[in-house]
Amino acid sequence: MALDIKTRESGSVLVLELVGDLRAGRPLGTLLSALEAGMKPDTAGVVLNVKGLFTSDSAGIAELVQLYSTAKKKGLSVAMAGAGKRLLDVLQITRVDTFFPQYADEAAAVGHFAK
Repeated sequence: MALDIKTRESGSVLVLELVGDLRAGRPLGTLLSALEAGMKPDTAGVVLNVKGLFTSDSAGIAELVQLYSTAKKKGLSVAMAGAGKRLLDVLQITRVDTFFPQYADEAAAVGHFAK
């Protein structure tokens, strides 16, 4: 299944909702393009809503790391919402889980930036 990225704002937080597969075989940089297109001067942070993410391979994990690195360079933090057990296991094995604070749902992740 292709990856669909829905971009929206929740206050000053950029939300990237991922639906589908985050893996090789699709155009590279789609997450980064969505980040760049959705950022505003007052963006306080980024939430990756991965509730609809079905699978991810090493290329997908690399793209998550690239998004994290780019956001960090721009002074933004990134939180993750709705990760299922399978994705959490992959993130833990690769130690990428340490990059993203994890929240059960999007509202909690957005609230992380309200502090």
